[in-house]
Amino acid sequence: MIHDLIVCGGGPAGTGLFVHAMRHNALDAFLAPGVLLVERSAQLGAGSLAHYRIEANSLGGAFLEALDDDGVDPRLAALRDHSSVAAVRALAGTTPPLPVVGEYLRELGTVVGEAIASHPGGDVRLGTRVDAIRLLPAGGAEVRMVDEATGAADTATARTVVVATGGQPRPLDRIKLRDDLNLWHYLDKSVHSSALIDRRAELAALGPNPRVVVVGGAHSAWSVAHLLLEEELLGERPHVTVLHRSPLRLFYTSTAMAAAEGYPFDTEDVCPLSGRVNRYSGLRGRAKDLAARTMGLAGTRPSTLDVLPITPDAPRRTYTDVLAAADLVVAATGFDGAVPPVTGRDGESLRLLTTADGHAVDADGHLVDESGRSVPELVAFGLGCGLRVSSAVGGEPRFRGRADGVWLYQHDVASVITSTLRRPAIV
Repeated sequence: MIHDLIVCGGGPAGTGLFVHAMRHNALDAFLAPGVLLVERSAQLGAGSLAHYRIEANSLGGAFLEALDDDGVDPRLAALRDHSSVAAVRALAGTTPPLPVVGEYLRELGTVVGEAIASHPGGDVRLGTRVDAIRLLPAGGAEVRMVDEATGAADTATARTVVVATGGQPRPLDRIKLRDDLNLWHYLDKSVHSSALIDRRAELAALGPNPRVVVVGGAHSAWSVAHLLLEEELLGERPHVTVLHRSPLRLFYTSTAMAAAEGYPFDTEDVCPLSGRVNRYSGLRGRAKDLAARTMGLAGTRPSTLDVLPITPDAPRRTYTDVLAAADLVVAATGFDGAVPPVTGRDGESLRLLTTADGHAVDADGHLVDESGRSVPELVAFGLGCGLRVSSAVGGEPRFRGRADGVWLYQHDVASVITSTLRRPAIV
């Protein structure tokens, strides 16, 4: 099969590209050259997100903006009255539980899948994983697909392949707390945060009064701390220590709100596009509430919670003593991209560049090889492959991470990727 574009992955990122086109009522133009969407599971839209037992790091209303815009595809507009949308809308001003968001994204995925499949230029393959990509000598790429139920394999080719296959937990043996400290000596009692956050994971309870160290300072780390302390996920009366390298950052919708709560910030923390404080790096919802208590901004810190910044000048034993005494170490340090193996035009394995926070992509979303060259046939975005913050996607100047999130996948990030794919002007 020959297509102009193959999109690997139908979770929030992969479907977000099509939602972006539908927001502008331009899906027909997007699909006309020939597009194949391949998804490993039997359902488009939510990916693993629907299985997470934590809150979103966005307000509920943000998830519905794609439906509420003027002039959207009528098939999107028809979702406004769906019960899953009503459930999210009821939480528009709060950070909703991700399973609630997941139900809505599944319905959205169904609409997107039906819209693609009904178009002459569109095709959808569910229950199919992409297990290899091969760059072709004459240009373009071949994707090898395997049916999850039967094991049957076939291939499809395209001018461009988008990799939006989600993330995979960063290997624990690669995690460095600082130059002289990693988790090597604690691997036998360490897990990735997904082992607690994902309901499908089976992690045995630790018994009463467990001592748990959480490594990380972003949303997943503080969400894990909340699960342990407030919901006693792994045992009664736990003691939790959060080890973090970066300063704790809280989200505020305006500088006035941040100032009113006594939160310290400067212009480097303010997104120039939205005026929001710590738009990308800031904690929200329960994670924010817990962190704010440790900072003395709201309420009192739980007596069984310690927060220990990782600094280069502190004695190494400051951290090794805490790690050694822990019953469990939870690494909330992010994801790498789950990118299928890639073969170059020369028939040799193409080694893609990875960084401390996932696979490297250039400003246009192209994957980058280890020599620093962009691969024009391969575009990637989503968890573990996110675009860096730029003027095109906004964000606070101080933030050096990736631009990730459902809203971004349907709006600013999708706009960048659509431009890279040389599709009709959809902004």
